[in-house]
Amino acid sequence: MLNPYTQEPAHVGGGPEGFGFDRFLRGFFDRSQLVSLEKPLASAQSAVWALFFVNVRSRENLAEIPRLPSWNKTVFVVMGKKNRKYFAIVRYRLGWFSFLLLALWANLVTAQTGQNSSIYRRASAPIATPSREQEIAGSEISAIAASDQAGRAERMVTASLAGLARAESIQARIRQRVVFSGRLIVGAGTYVQSGIGSEQRFRFESTLKGDTEQFVLQEISDGIVFWTYRKNSTDAPSIERIDIRRVRSQLEKLLNVKHRDMPAVSAYMGGIQRTLALVREWFLFTSATAELLDGVPVWKIDGRWNPEKLAVLLPDKAETIRSEQGLSPEAMPETMPHTVRLILGQRDLFPFRIELLSLQKESHALEQMSLFELFDVRIGDPVDASAFVYRPAATGLIDYTESYVNQVVPLRP
Repeated sequence: MLNPYTQEPAHVGGGPEGFGFDRFLRGFFDRSQLVSLEKPLASAQSAVWALFFVNVRSRENLAEIPRLPSWNKTVFVVMGKKNRKYFAIVRYRLGWFSFLLLALWANLVTAQTGQNSSIYRRASAPIATPSREQEIAGSEISAIAASDQAGRAERMVTASLAGLARAESIQARIRQRVVFSGRLIVGAGTYVQSGIGSEQRFRFESTLKGDTEQFVLQEISDGIVFWTYRKNSTDAPSIERIDIRRVRSQLEKLLNVKHRDMPAVSAYMGGIQRTLALVREWFLFTSATAELLDGVPVWKIDGRWNPEKLAVLLPDKAETIRSEQGLSPEAMPETMPHTVRLILGQRDLFPFRIELLSLQKESHALEQMSLFELFDVRIGDPVDASAFVYRPAATGLIDYTESYVNQVVPLRP
């Protein structure tokens, strides 16, 4: 069974009707991979016409279709695109021995391409070409002194956020898990992003469910207006709008950059960029460790509270927080996390997981309070533009543009 986080292998299927060969090939291939095979047009002992359906990642990957000897002439090859995936239909005149070899080849390809499979990635390309910052951030980090690891971990998170902004497109599914006051809340959702710079658009949808509650959040940006829809259990839904163009204009002034040089402002608005940006604002990262997540090489990056941000949240303890000793773990409120943990892909620093961890007062062991996870990630695939169309009813609509523009500040460098 294939893991949806790695690049998909070619699917090759076929088997002649009768002669028990169809049953034989089903031992090699899943039923969904087996497409069709016409009846033998020549003697059953000598040759068959085989019709194969092959999924490929791109036109260039057609080279992966095996080149059979010239006497096994290809009758036709049809190239097409369906559901944003390329496919080819290849018809061969095969001797029985060649047909067996082709079946074994298909099984071998599936096994080899599935070796690095994972539920986390389907991407056939990284988020973007790794920058020099990303290359430096990810090199030899395990051998770096602790004092330097914090700086490297910080640069890796910064590069991860920058990579999200540069991605031509992102599609992912979302899993969430929150433990709050002894209650377990779980959720699921989707994220879609397309375009870069002023053309960037995104749609984030999440539904969290507890025993009796349900929380729905939708964030949609069409590049012009940012919409937020919230619905908590039986409460009436709320809908907010913000004029993105005014936010961009304000940030251009604050950052002193020209309009054409202004990057996407998604990190100031919503979606996974905003989620990661807020984590980076509130926490300082201290370490990075190389690990494997479901077969995917990743960096596990831990962070602690930014003292200035924590002092704002706990003003009565601000003096202690800003002191050299800082606030002890025992003095932290039980409902607040002690550590944030990011799981970034080593290949492109994509943020697969964001965890908030509490510190048990007796054992001092870290325990998960919340999990935000992105999986079934696809990078660079075409995105349906209708995903970013949103036309809410005017009832209950609130325009927050003015207040947001007045309070927006640049993210920390």
